[in-house]
This record gives sequence, structure tokens and C-alpha cells, in this order.
Amino acid sequence: MKVKMITSKTRQFFEHLLAPDVYSRIGRGEPVTAIGLIEKNIPIGAVAGVLDDNDIFTVMSLYVDPDHRRKGGGRMLMDALKTILEKAGSGTAVLSYVESGMDEDDPMPPFMEALEIYETSSLEHLYEMPLGTFFTTSLFPENFKSRYIRSLSDLSPMEQKIFSAQREALNTNMTGTLLDSFKPDPDLSFALIKDKTLSGYLLFGNDCGPMKIPVVNISRVRDPKVAGALFAAFIVACRGRFSSDLKIVLPAPDDRYERVFARLRDVKKLQHNYIF
Repeated sequence: MKVKMITSKTRQFFEHLLAPDVYSRIGRGEPVTAIGLIEKNIPIGAVAGVLDDNDIFTVMSLYVDPDHRRKGGGRMLMDALKTILEKAGSGTAVLSYVESGMDEDDPMPPFMEALEIYETSSLEHLYEMPLGTFFTTSLFPENFKSRYIRSLSDLSPMEQKIFSAQREALNTNMTGTLLDSFKPDPDLSFALIKDKTLSGYLLFGNDCGPMKIPVVNISRVRDPKVAGALFAAFIVACRGRFSSDLKIVLPAPDDRYERVFARLRDVKKLQHNYIF
């Protein structure tokens, strides 16, 4: 096996090994660092990513053909990447990946552990859980009510102005396919407004992808109790409207919900982050 740089002229041979967005970026000539793994002139793996203005390299694509795993090829790719980053003066790389649910035997954790690279909790998280998890817990009572929490469709004209004017200040600034194509449902999205101040909001809706994934997006809040109250109002609105089996996805900017979700059943962390 050997490694070689992937360019716009050679990318076609690695298309099946690269994430579609990365493949397109290379074709447009964008500054993507991409390394291919070859055995007997056959492409069998690739790693690719970009270096940002803070000299942090984000791995956007990493894949080795299943028939060629556990043979040292993945380590060759990562070693080649580290050499390039050291020459460029960058000391930090970040890899985040989201479980697809397609493979029960996920190869990424043991691969990263073999490289002595361990998961970090300081970056964005993505959780998946059935609504029934919240219908049956005492953390979110059935009769919850708050005079300060309203659905977006029930906001008064004055409250709508407050929400529009102050919403951006509470944005988590998270990005990604789910949130980029996310369209909130005003009947099931909520805002907590008190004394003409927006303390937090929760947005619920489906992403615009083919799977129509139900997504819950909670804003930044100064008081964790605000997030809990918004989520309780959302759960009350969902009772009788959705099946307990409906799975929702919740992105979080860090591990702020880790302790709460650890107490609940059937909560799955989909996104895993590594810094090396």
C-alpha cells in the first residue's frame, strides 16, 4: 500500500471514497488537503479536510474500503496527514463524524483508539431519542405550564418583534446539514419572553432532506432551567400528537445536556468528536 495526494485531475478515481461535498470542493479547486490510499494501483482509502484561519485542520472525509481494513492503511493515511500538517505549522486536527445507523459494528471508535486518539466532549454533540423517552419521565410533567412560554404561532405582535430582534443574540452558531435545511413548525416551536426580554427559544421541525428528520434546536440560555422549561412545554404539546416511537434529533453546541440524557433511556449520541 502507498499514499498519494488527490488532485482535481485524479479525484475521479477516489470519488467512491470521498464525501460528496469534499469531492466537489476538490473539483472546484478549493484549498482541500486530500490524501489517497492505493494498493496495486487500486484506490482503497482516502482522508481529506481543510485548514481554517486558526490553523486548525478539520477532517471532512475519512474512509477505508471494508475489505482492506485492519491492515495498516488507515494508520498510513493519518500518518501522512500528520506529516503534512507539521510541515504547514498546524498542530491541531479535528475529526467529527455522525453515525449513519447502517453499520452495527462501527469501525471508527476502535480505529481512533488504536491510534491513541480519544473522544472529546468539548465540541458539538448530536443526540437521537424517541419521544416516548420524555413521555414517561418525571423530569417533564404532563401538566407543565408557564405564563411566559408561548408557541411562535401564539406570540402577540409585540412578542414577535421582541423574538425577531433578540433571536440572533441567542443563536448557538451551530451549522451542518440538519440545521442548514431546517424549517421550524411555529405551532411546536416555543419562546420564553419575560419583561420584554427573550430568555430562550426552542425550534422544532423537519429537515428538508429525503429522510425528513425531526429536529429540536434549543438556543443558548443563561439559566439551564430555561432550557428545561422550553423542552417541557414542547413535550406537553407533543403528547397525543405524535407516537412515542417517533425519533427526534437534538444538536447541542457542547456536552451541556450530557448529564440529563445519561439519566434517560434510549438516548443515543450520534456524533463523535476527536482532537489530535
